[in-house]
Amino acid sequence: MRRFTESDTLWYKTPAIRFEDAVPLGNGRIGAMVYCGTDVAVVGLNNDEMWSGLPGDGLNGKNKEAFFEARRLALGGHFREAQDLIERDFAAADTASYLPVGEMRIDFGDGGVPEDYRRALSMKDSVAEAEYIRDGVRFSQEYFLSNPDKCLFCRIKTDSPVSFTVSLGSPYEHSYPASENSMIHMRGNAPARSVIQTDRSSFDIGVHGDKGMFFSVRVCIKTDGKCAAGKDGTLSVSGSCCTEIRLVCETSFNGIYKDPVKEGKDDSAITAETLRDACSVKYDEALERHIRDHRSYYDRVTLSVGEDGRADVPTDRRLEEFAGGEGCADNGLYALLFNFGRYLTISASREGTLAMNLQGIWNSLVNPPWSSNFTVNINTEMNYYSTLTVNLAELTEPLDRLITDISDKGKKTAREMYGAGGFVCHHNTDIWGHTATTWGNARWSFWPMAGGWLCHHLYDKYEYTLDKGYLRDTAFPLMRSASEFYLDMLVECDGYLIMAPSTSPENDYVIGDTTCAVAKTTTMTMAIIRELFSNCLSAESELGISDPVCDRIREVIGRLMPLRIADDGRIEEWYTGGAEIREREPGHRHMSHLYSLYPAREITDKTPEYREAARKTLEGRGDAGPGWSIGWKACLRARLGDGDRALKLLNMQLAPAVKPSGVTKDGTLPNLFSSYPPFQIDSNFGYMSAVCEMLLQSDGDKVVPLPALPSAWKDGYVRGLRARGGKIVDIAWKDHKITEFSVRDI
Repeated sequence: MRRFTESDTLWYKTPAIRFEDAVPLGNGRIGAMVYCGTDVAVVGLNNDEMWSGLPGDGLNGKNKEAFFEARRLALGGHFREAQDLIERDFAAADTASYLPVGEMRIDFGDGGVPEDYRRALSMKDSVAEAEYIRDGVRFSQEYFLSNPDKCLFCRIKTDSPVSFTVSLGSPYEHSYPASENSMIHMRGNAPARSVIQTDRSSFDIGVHGDKGMFFSVRVCIKTDGKCAAGKDGTLSVSGSCCTEIRLVCETSFNGIYKDPVKEGKDDSAITAETLRDACSVKYDEALERHIRDHRSYYDRVTLSVGEDGRADVPTDRRLEEFAGGEGCADNGLYALLFNFGRYLTISASREGTLAMNLQGIWNSLVNPPWSSNFTVNINTEMNYYSTLTVNLAELTEPLDRLITDISDKGKKTAREMYGAGGFVCHHNTDIWGHTATTWGNARWSFWPMAGGWLCHHLYDKYEYTLDKGYLRDTAFPLMRSASEFYLDMLVECDGYLIMAPSTSPENDYVIGDTTCAVAKTTTMTMAIIRELFSNCLSAESELGISDPVCDRIREVIGRLMPLRIADDGRIEEWYTGGAEIREREPGHRHMSHLYSLYPAREITDKTPEYREAARKTLEGRGDAGPGWSIGWKACLRARLGDGDRALKLLNMQLAPAVKPSGVTKDGTLPNLFSSYPPFQIDSNFGYMSAVCEMLLQSDGDKVVPLPALPSAWKDGYVRGLRARGGKIVDIAWKDHKITEFSVRDI
């Protein structure tokens, strides 16, 4: 096996039993969860295009009238009535669900308890492997998912001939139309209906309902033994000491407007060609090409905050001992989880693939939590918070295309739901570019601010890359369109321009004896609009153009409602025009009203009164929360220069997420996935982002090294981080003092 390292290897002494134990592989398009069992070796299969549903917009034709009446009610102080109207008449439809394809099983038959078992994931090579002795035979399993060859490769080696079967299965209707002596072909349909519900309490994903997009999976086997086709998509291998398995997977998805059943890609023909090409490549050559491709991204950044000789301790035990107060110093664990975030990005977000969803690209459930969709009131944004900082700018291209699809679909939504120009998107979207509201409580379903928040990424990418072609052709047109929507939505209120009515994502307040989410406006709403308008004006200047939308922005930007500090010294979350309200849940998981501190940069050391108000706001919220909330709070603490408090939050995230009873809770799962519970990937990236913010911050040409270095990270180095202004930064320190600080142009 490959050499285990403290910060680049996950390894275990037992096979994976559950999804939370298995290790992830990915090439951007295909995801695999590798279990490395000794009786049955399971590989869970995903394809990032495997979603339920069909094209559509979810609009009901009566939204516009309901919105304007809700606005009138809210501006008049009738907040509960406005919310009731929104929930009754402004709801549209829920999104589609991201679905598993199925699984490949390698069945060795029942055997004795394995000896000397070890399995590992080398993040540096993106290779999963296992070695063990079973019934006196030494086995090795090796897996990698190649982006260059668009194929999953597996090699089973033994020191004596063995026999086993290889099979494919899926939870949906499927068949095996063209299996041969050394090849299996499985083809089926995803469900056309993902969720049928009116009150978010009844789910029916329609596994055997109407047919949705096609999927095709093909496997071929090369062996030094014999191989024969069996029934129901099974291949039998006998007398083998070395068997190579190649697997490819494709769907008929052909864009957000095309019916994948009637106008889809020919998934079957594509997998036939891809498998033919993959079979023409020697295994070792494919492995070498895969490692070279993966390392071209992974090797860009290195981090050490100290090592304590823990490479020979299994990863699950490292988590338990780190959290157990057993005196086990393990600074390498911080770097391990940081590198895991980079590894997940490289594995799940490649140019030409889809953006990472709530579970990246790894999902085993036909009814996944929150539909495993794109939740764009923070979670999708958090997936890409620090992708630029860890020098993976190319891998944000899928997010750029997601925003482009949203902007196209969102123009009709803006027009029909609000009577506005530009584009709008609410809190959820999916592969079909859903931009309308969804069913349910207005505190999550009514939030037309996703377009503005996603545009934060667009201008951020320009600031990191200084690519004016990207700014001109991609970023500015999208920012301009989002601005048109918000310009059309502004109304006069109490001497300011605001967007009304508004909510603060997934939170509500108490007014009188009533709980309410809808207000005249909210702090986050106005912060997003101010940032977007400011970035549009900066983009216009950078491009040296004169734009009529920017002329409109200049007329109104000075009249937008500013940040407000409440009487208790904290940042105000809702604006009700003086009505007395109180928080229903003081420790709520969302930190929406601190958007201006992070990810935006409106609150800085140049605004000390707002920085202090932000600090008090964080204290009021407390540290507890699900992983993504903890990651966001750690980023906020780092922006305030409080490295020790940020590290306390990261330590909370590193707590084992599986109790001795097997029940999952918040924290980090044995395979280092983050738990909500069950699994949600955004806090993996929130953790990575917090580490970046602790080590490097930048604004324009200003680069600040170690702005929030915690006391526990006495010595260390980080090399290859990217800063705004098109810079690459290397930093080293000893006894908390900088010993190396170099900044160079990309």
